[in-house]
Amino acid sequence: MLLGLAVVGVEAVEDEGGTVRVELRVSQYVGHPLVVFLSARAEGGNWGHDELLLLEETNKRGTYRYSDRTAAIPVGDLTAYVNLRVWQRVGDPLRVYLSARPAGGTWGATERLSMDKTDDDGSLRYSDRTLVVPTPVPLDEDVAALLAWRDTMAGTATLNWSRRRAVSSWTGVTVAGTPHRVTKLELANGGLTGELSGLMGELTGLTELHLDGNALTGRIPSKVALLNGLTHTYLGGNTLTGCAPPSIRMVPNNDLATLGLPDCAAGAVDVRSHQEPTVTVGTYQFIWPGYRGQFDSPLIFDVPEGLEVELVLVSGDGGGRGLVFEDAATGRFWIGVDVDQGIVYGRGVAPASGEADGAPAEEAALVKLFDRLAESVWLDEDCLVATVNQCDENRE
Repeated sequence: MLLGLAVVGVEAVEDEGGTVRVELRVSQYVGHPLVVFLSARAEGGNWGHDELLLLEETNKRGTYRYSDRTAAIPVGDLTAYVNLRVWQRVGDPLRVYLSARPAGGTWGATERLSMDKTDDDGSLRYSDRTLVVPTPVPLDEDVAALLAWRDTMAGTATLNWSRRRAVSSWTGVTVAGTPHRVTKLELANGGLTGELSGLMGELTGLTELHLDGNALTGRIPSKVALLNGLTHTYLGGNTLTGCAPPSIRMVPNNDLATLGLPDCAAGAVDVRSHQEPTVTVGTYQFIWPGYRGQFDSPLIFDVPEGLEVELVLVSGDGGGRGLVFEDAATGRFWIGVDVDQGIVYGRGVAPASGEADGAPAEEAALVKLFDRLAESVWLDEDCLVATVNQCDENRE
């Protein structure tokens, strides 16, 4: 069924006309129907990663549980965003329903999914749907990054960022230029108690970042190196830990000296040994081993505090190269990253024996840590080298 929906709140993003079709897939394990996944793609394209859905919310009567997600779907060089709500009947997990809309648009009718198809090995059953969405524009990606970062950054504070409001009315957000981009975040002394995120690196039109005078914690993400247009960066007064990426110290106007953080030096992960390495909190760079004479851009990622991951190399029949991050404690949670493109291509969780109805709180917390890890991944395309050490030498 084709779900044709119109966008509302046109001030929220630019409207340049045109639409594209995207495809959505909801799947569940045949033997563990409580484990539900979502994937999406531009029509006829490659399926994106399978995202695990934690159906933790319930309706007022307690008869259905559900999960809300915003799917990011590559369309050419840009990204289309779709709001989705997947429902499952409590006590009858084979009854699965889907509501969908273009991000910020009008919800379509909730439809029961037939779940009558199975994958090649019979482990998953699934159902596909198609949606018409507006053609994406650059500001869409800024909006999506800010909304995804909003609650992580705000903590106990409240930001009025919403797709139902024009971006120009969002607290602390300035939109300028042609095409429109988010160029300034002015949130100094805003009562923010959360964390920074690698999503900052998606705001490539940003020129000014004012987050000083808050109570932010955690580490400065290495992905800020992608913000080449920054002229002002103020983070003073927060309780940040770890180190300061060298790229952010190069911003002409900054107050990083007040934080007392040392410069970061990316940790070289030795994946050329027969043992698969395990890494904990910190920033790391990875280059695919064994390609003598071949030059690659290193994959950079940040492991958040409280997470320990094992790195596993995988390669596809078509020559694709991937790096899988597995939860070292249980081996159940994982994300896969395309080494050549620097994007997350897969994500999931292996069902536990005798898994109870619903996810334990500690598992939900682990999923959030994997969210931070996934947000941190990027390719350092300014460094094209054959070995990790050579990349380090080029930076000195």
